[in-house]
Amino acid sequence: MKHFKKTVSLVLALAFAATAAACAGGGGDKPGNSKGTQSQPTGDNDRLNANDGIEAVDFKGLQYKISISDNQEFEMFSDDTTDTIDAAVYERNMRVEDKYKIEIVPVITTGYSSGAGQLLHEEDIKKSISTGDHAFDTVLMCAWRAGTLIVDGYFRDWNNNIPGVNFAQPWWNSRCNNAFTIDGKLYASVGDISLTTLALAHCYLYNKTMGADKKIDDLYTVVRDGKWTIDYVKQITKDIYTDMNKDGNRGTDDVYGFASGVVTNLDAYLPSFGISLVTADSSGDLTIAIDKDRARVQTALEKVSDLFYNSEGSYISMEHSEYNDRFKMFAEGRVLLTDATVNILSSYCRDMNDSYGVLPYPKFNEEQKDYYSNAHDNFSVLCVANNIENDELVGKVTETLCCETYRTVITAYYDTALKSKYTETDDDEDMLDMIMEGRNYDLAVLFAPSLDRLFYFFRDEIADKSTSVAGSLDSRIMGWRAALMRIEKIYGNLSA
Repeated sequence: MKHFKKTVSLVLALAFAATAAACAGGGGDKPGNSKGTQSQPTGDNDRLNANDGIEAVDFKGLQYKISISDNQEFEMFSDDTTDTIDAAVYERNMRVEDKYKIEIVPVITTGYSSGAGQLLHEEDIKKSISTGDHAFDTVLMCAWRAGTLIVDGYFRDWNNNIPGVNFAQPWWNSRCNNAFTIDGKLYASVGDISLTTLALAHCYLYNKTMGADKKIDDLYTVVRDGKWTIDYVKQITKDIYTDMNKDGNRGTDDVYGFASGVVTNLDAYLPSFGISLVTADSSGDLTIAIDKDRARVQTALEKVSDLFYNSEGSYISMEHSEYNDRFKMFAEGRVLLTDATVNILSSYCRDMNDSYGVLPYPKFNEEQKDYYSNAHDNFSVLCVANNIENDELVGKVTETLCCETYRTVITAYYDTALKSKYTETDDDEDMLDMIMEGRNYDLAVLFAPSLDRLFYFFRDEIADKSTSVAGSLDSRIMGWRAALMRIEKIYGNLSA
């Protein structure tokens, strides 16, 4: 098995995956914890004893080739057996190779650090499939770029007789796959191979030491009592501000109750409030859901704007270049709460002196039953090239890779690395479980470029300090509907 030597552990790779690019997030068909299942890491015997139910097949040394960008390589490949997670990835691949007598081969697009990695990967995929060189069988790519290649016909429908693939199994994210299905067709799937759906899940970071000093109520109890709302966040943070350097200016050296930015973190608020952007019915008809939910979207805008711009206790970075400032401020003990992604725990918080924890994104109000969130739009989706030569190889190997990831890699990442290294109590672990269980996904993320920033609508409204969503919705709704009609038509014409 030929793999590439890692100089950075998987945890660190996951930590840098989101912070390197500020793009976007996700949401479900109609957000709710009852919609589908997700891989929920537990480390119990049921997980460890999971079986894909597929008999071993001797493919006589054939290669299973997967196209990935160099920033995603960690999800699929490692030859470092010293780190717990890297070792789990390596051993998973060895087991799959042995079962099918194959070689798992990465086809890597380099250049992600240049800022053009996603586009370079996209061009490599197009070139290979267009020329028919069969350079790869499957593709692991960023969700927000996948729709462009789907509508151009580069991928095959996962639901079209690919042997061995069983989306009812727990190692497939059914909530996400249901949201991404149009008229029974699924061109971008999410299974446990996509470790970034864990690492890039949106959450709040909580400085427990500062909370105790400021006599803040135990926020874990607040969450469990269903009182953790966006209004509650404003209430407990609005009066926390200290001009530490006495310069009369609000800067990164001062102390705040809340710190945030106007980039990807904002993409999680509508999903956390139970608001969808696009929904698809069983016939494949697509609907701009936020147009039907205008009153709730308007109230969401007012609530988040109030926290961001009408609170002395809030520090808001308005520039992309300042996006990570708040994480440094948090790690140095100058912020009570900040919205983030789970991977920030392993990058910024590993040497933090104060006690800290994680919380789900707040609810819209106390009447909302559950806590929701989504994942940063850089999370990986799995696609299959439209010109694969061996359906059985692709289907069975992919299924077993997802199953083996579910059995061992997820447990290593979530339970061993994430929980034991970066959480302190059972309460912290419960909050992580709640965050993971509440992840929702929205079809709009797949078609972010095609839908004129519909997926980033709320982000843009907050960044522009808009006071009403009506104007933007009225001016853009016809364009969005036309784009959805084109997508519906293309899906209707796409060969499976």
